[in-house]
Amino acid sequence: IKESITKGIISSATMKDSGLTSIGGMPKHWRLIKLSNFFYTKVGKRSHKLTKEYCSSNPGVYPVYSGQTQNNGVMAFINDFEFEVGEEGAIISTTVGEKAMSIKKVKGRFNLSQNCMIILGKDNSCLTNYLEYCLSSIFKIEKSKIPNHMQKSFRKSDFNQIKIPIPPIKEQHDIVYFLNEE
Repeated sequence: IKESITKGIISSATMKDSGLTSIGGMPKHWRLIKLSNFFYTKVGKRSHKLTKEYCSSNPGVYPVYSGQTQNNGVMAFINDFEFEVGEEGAIISTTVGEKAMSIKKVKGRFNLSQNCMIILGKDNSCLTNYLEYCLSSIFKIEKSKIPNHMQKSFRKSDFNQIKIPIPPIKEQHDIVYFLNEE
């Protein structure tokens, strides 16, 4: 986002301090919001059951995402699903372990293991692709603050404290387009 402003993708005519060291200044017409004002997190109702053993006994076509696996985050495929998101997609995040705060954009029908949560919008004020870029930057910084002797984790209470800048939708599109091209 900072690079989008620096390279003139977003007008920097009237700036204000964002209060975030990760981006510095931001255009005055942008809002700085707590994620919990526009997004909520959810874990699977039966995520604790979705072990490798359970999955091998119930094979199917719907992925079970787990941040602790290879295969693009898919632990297995089972015969039913808990989550369904459209083309805009949703963001999932690993909640514990070395890969805590690793995010992935997903769409379609799927399940989440016990070490993943989904981040869903309460309205349409933020594009999923824009949120993905914001979170990947913020999570990198937040994860680096966790001492090596502690297990890395990402809880709902952590999520509720994170702030991101929210520009108008058109500017979100412009930023995402620019960052995709870079």
